[in-house]
This record gives sequence, C-alpha cells and structure tokens, in this order.
Amino acid sequence: MSAWHYLLGLLSVAVWTLQVSAVTVMPSLSIDPIVQDREADKPSSTTELLLNLTDGVYQLCTEPEPEDWRDGEGACLNTVKQGTTLNGYYGYPHSDSFVCLQGQLFEESLSGTALVVSWSGHRWAHIPEDEFTWDQEGRLQLSQGYVAHREGEDENQVRWIVFRQATLNMQGLYLYPESRMTEPTQLCDWSFNGQERDDDESVRYHDTRGRDHPQFSNGDRSCKADAAEECASTHCSA
Repeated sequence: MSAWHYLLGLLSVAVWTLQVSAVTVMPSLSIDPIVQDREADKPSSTTELLLNLTDGVYQLCTEPEPEDWRDGEGACLNTVKQGTTLNGYYGYPHSDSFVCLQGQLFEESLSGTALVVSWSGHRWAHIPEDEFTWDQEGRLQLSQGYVAHREGEDENQVRWIVFRQATLNMQGLYLYPESRMTEPTQLCDWSFNGQERDDDESVRYHDTRGRDHPQFSNGDRSCKADAAEECASTHCSA
C-alpha cells in the first residue's frame, strides 16, 4: 500500500470518529414531560390565579414581597375573595393612602365601585366626577364620585365618598404567600345608610393645604415628612 492510500485511510477513520462523537455528546432537545406539565399548569393571568384559589383573604402587590419588616412594597390590593367577588382595598402599605374596592373579577381587572373617607386629617375638599387615575402606578381609575353619607359638622365632618365606577388593572401583580396588611373589614365600612348627592361639587380635587390630595402626592408611598404623624395612627393605616 502506497503512502498516499495509507493517508486517505487514516483521514476516513478520523472523519467517522468525529461523526460518532458528535452524535454521542449532543444534548437532547426534547422537553421533559414533567416540565411540560408544570408549564401547562401555570396560570396565564392574575385573574386566573385568583379564580383557582379557595375563598379567603389575599394580598397582591405591584412589587415582590419585601424581605424585611414591611407589610408590602409598591401599591397593594388586600382583598377578601368569594368566588369571583372581591371586597377589600388598594393602596400603599404603612400609609393612610388607600381606596376601598368591591366588585367582580373581569378579564385582567377588578371592576366595581370604590369608597374613600374624607375626614379632618385627610380631607377631600372637592370630588371629581370625571374619570381620573388615583395612583402613581396608573392602575386604578375612578369616576362618578358623590357623597353617600356624612356625619358631624364643619371641620369635624366625616364624609363617605363613593365612586360609582372603579377599575383596577390587576395584570402582573405579585401574589404574596399570606396577607400581611390590615384586614379589609377593619378599614372599609360600607354599612352607611341613605344616598346623598352634592351636585355643586367641582370636578377638581385638592386638600385644604392647597396642593393635590395626599393620596396623589409626590409619589411618596411610605410614612415620610409631613405625613409621618398621620401614618403613625394605626386606626387609619393600611
């Protein structure tokens, strides 16, 4: 056998060896059936996630659960679920900035009515009827506000303000392992009687300090600066 033929033989063996090695070491591209099942079981939306849960109290927030003393991060919905009905409040933990909500799960939203309480330490001087965005995250839309009930006189008057239309976008909220905030029944009182209407209320809203209502102010979601004393009061804190 000539040297040329011997060299060609070695090259053929080398090529065959590389082909076999490639087939042997190439990882499988097939997906584990168990992984496929787990992916299929994942809820496709926040609404689907809630619908699959038993009735009870749940907390969902715009940010993941904090690994410290705080009850939540971002803006949070703390609610009692009964079937497709939700009854709770949405707002910022460790502050008095929250709105009571009750309504139905609809696609990726909670749709229903809202309630806020205007009092001397947190007053709504005027009530908007046109739709407006309540929170910095742009998730809660309110409209058609009116005074449903009032108690007291002058600067000591307390008013229960209802918004006939309330829509909370729940898409992408984080479900916490357990509710860490105050129970909704301790903050939201829908038991007032009678219906009152202030037709002369302006659609503009501001507080008695001449700036936007505290629930809209400065993106401050915690007890800071001039809100510190208000937030220190546990009876009005989320």
